[in-house]
Amino acid sequence: PKAWLCRRCLQSPSRPVDCVLCPNKGGAFKQTDHGQWAHVVCALWIPEVRFANTVFLEPIDSIETIPAARWRLSCYICKQKSVGACIQCHRTNCYAAFHVTCAQQAGLHMRMDTVRDKVTGNEAQPIIVQKTAYCDAHAPAGSTETPEMEMSDKAREESRNKMKQARKLLAKKRTSVPVILIPTIPPERVQEIAQLVNIQKKSPFIQRLIAYWTLKRQYRNGVPLLRRLQSQGQSHSTFGAPRSGIEGSPDTSELYQQLKYWQSLRQDLERARLLCELVRKREKLKVALIKVHEQAVVVQLNPVEASMHKLLEGLEQKDTSEIFREPVDVNEVPDYMDIVKHPMDLSTMAMKLKGGAYESLDDLEADFDLMIRNCLAYNNKDTIFYRAGARMRDQGGALFKSVRRDLEKDGLISVKKTDEIVGQEIDEEVKGLLQQTPSEKNVTKLQILLERAVARHGLTKTKRVRHIKLEIAKMKRAITKKEAAVERKSSPVPPKEQRASDVGQKREAQTTETPPCSPLKAPNNSASPSGVHRRTAVLFTRKAQAALKKPDLPTKQDSSCDVPTAEKPKTPRKPGRKKWSSTRKSVDEKEKK
Repeated sequence: PKAWLCRRCLQSPSRPVDCVLCPNKGGAFKQTDHGQWAHVVCALWIPEVRFANTVFLEPIDSIETIPAARWRLSCYICKQKSVGACIQCHRTNCYAAFHVTCAQQAGLHMRMDTVRDKVTGNEAQPIIVQKTAYCDAHAPAGSTETPEMEMSDKAREESRNKMKQARKLLAKKRTSVPVILIPTIPPERVQEIAQLVNIQKKSPFIQRLIAYWTLKRQYRNGVPLLRRLQSQGQSHSTFGAPRSGIEGSPDTSELYQQLKYWQSLRQDLERARLLCELVRKREKLKVALIKVHEQAVVVQLNPVEASMHKLLEGLEQKDTSEIFREPVDVNEVPDYMDIVKHPMDLSTMAMKLKGGAYESLDDLEADFDLMIRNCLAYNNKDTIFYRAGARMRDQGGALFKSVRRDLEKDGLISVKKTDEIVGQEIDEEVKGLLQQTPSEKNVTKLQILLERAVARHGLTKTKRVRHIKLEIAKMKRAITKKEAAVERKSSPVPPKEQRASDVGQKREAQTTETPPCSPLKAPNNSASPSGVHRRTAVLFTRKAQAALKKPDLPTKQDSSCDVPTAEKPKTPRKPGRKKWSSTRKSVDEKEKK
């Protein structure tokens, strides 16, 4: 088998290097991403340090992420402080710090275990490397150290002596002079090489050639001048087998066999990759098929809810600006709750729908209308939010009508009475009432239908309302005529005689209310009565003349005036005031009749 060499032995075998993570010099080194050197074991045990390539374990990086507190720890083995980065004992409440290489030299208990995820226990989970290191006082049971927490004095003394020995050994290694590898060549090998050539002054030339390549090797810090051929997988030929070309290189048959092997391996990997891709596509289609089957089952169990889910998705797609998708932030709009008492948005509607809060499509439409009303009530007409609300109202209303029409067509919900249907019902009820006999009950029904026609949104048509009002008036007139006819039939006096008696009563009232003396027979008929204005006096005179011309009135002898002609009227104010009041009263009663 090929010998494994660390990066330090390959690049600097004769020159010592220092580890940035500990004060010790021996061991396997790898370079960091900043060109420094560090032990591989130090990089493995310090938690913050990582490997850029986990396969080759190089370069070492993330050294700058080590906290400053770790750099300030003091190793209790080598007693050096602020040199390198230390780790601490895994035991709880134990803060003993030590370098990784110091712990190895002192023989402390350090263990690495590979564990899987304990929660899921899935084999596909990545493997976790668990590292535990203990000081000499807290070594667990089964280790070389004493397992008990309270050690005896003898055990404590042995542990103390062991730490002292490790400390001395580490100090000696740090102060020892490194061994420089000087390349040498055996003399017999030099003689064999010299016999292969035939030149003059062969011996001085060979000595100078050896000195040149020796200096070349020393200049490279002992690194070999020819790189080792470390191609893995190459089978070595048996001893004594003939080789072609450079010594140690494989022959053509071996190279051909390796080529065929890698080609076969590549084909196998390609088939495996294709198979994995087909499996991935199959599983993807299976997931899609399961989702479709789930949707089909949901539609069969609750088709209305599935339609509402689809409708809500359509509303979210219409909301391209995402104005109605989330609730209004009260911190950005402090006065929103002063105007809007019941906020609503699409996400809240989705949560309610998922929780089964909507029993029918009308409930979902009510929340949608509430959301639109809130938007239009809070925002001004010249804002983008108001226009978005109006646009959402129109587009959402069309979606609701389409979904409702499909559900009604499938018989999943009852047919909603639209404006046209309600209008037709009102017209049919009015037509049926008109065919019946006019009555107060039918008038009340017509008034109720009128209120429905006026209150119904979209049904306030002038033609329908006027028609109902006209029919109500006609029915009231018919009822009035019917009642009058019933009263005339129930009265014992014939209509003509009753009318004549009414006229006689009116005339008797006029005779009683007329003044005792006609204005034509009065001694002062040329002038107006005392206390009467000119216009009223003319009216009084005309009324008196009309009463005299009627045949039913008494004759002149019956209505002769008893007032003496020669007698003068009294004072115009007081008697005139009484006469004017009685005269005006009679005139007013006549006008009323």
